[in-house]
Amino acid sequence: LYCPFPLKDFTKSKMKPIVIRTHTRPLRVVKYNREGDIFFTAGDDGRISVYYSDSGERIGCIKTATAVSTMDLTEDSELIVAGYNTGEIVFWKTNGGQQLGLFKLGALKIHLEFSLGGKYLLLATCPHGGGSLHTSTIYVYDMEEIKADFERIADLNAHEEEKDLKLNVNPIYK
Repeated sequence: LYCPFPLKDFTKSKMKPIVIRTHTRPLRVVKYNREGDIFFTAGDDGRISVYYSDSGERIGCIKTATAVSTMDLTEDSELIVAGYNTGEIVFWKTNGGQQLGLFKLGALKIHLEFSLGGKYLLLATCPHGGGSLHTSTIYVYDMEEIKADFERIADLNAHEEEKDLKLNVNPIYK
């Protein structure tokens, strides 16, 4: 086996691999928080798990309704936004795992990402996964409007048995 670069002896390295065996189906996303002390994983088993990055110890788990294909978190690690294979975008509170709201999109293939600073959320859809959308679409949402709608949803559902978590926010760019 030929390698044009000199190989380093990793047995003397301070780095160590972390083996995670908590997911039962394929892993789709791994994200570190800004500080790098914890990381999040999500996959086809419908779980978002949180771990300490130095030891690999699992801190907690959010059980979702279906497989998670994409995920991102705010810079302060307060919110997680997850894209499902069903075309839904769901917002979760990191501390406690409370579901805050959701968007229902027509596309099954979705990419999402927060902007630097977390002021905006970008959603990109692809029509190749089926669904009702026939063209690729990019949406940009203002996170202040979304957070304000979380409060409206909480007030609306405070005394209701059946929760309605659908967000009523229009994109600032489509």
